[in-house]
Amino acid sequence: MQTKMEESRGKRRRKVIKKKTTKSNNCVQIQQRPGQI
Repeated sequence: MQTKMEESRGKRRRKVIKKKTTKSNNCVQIQQRPGQI
């Protein structure tokens, strides 16, 4: 039971990290676009 809870927590943390990285990547792309143009 505990191992399953830990696994679900790890998956949730990974999803949150991925969401944060995608948001930061989008911000970087928006900042780079005016520089490239």
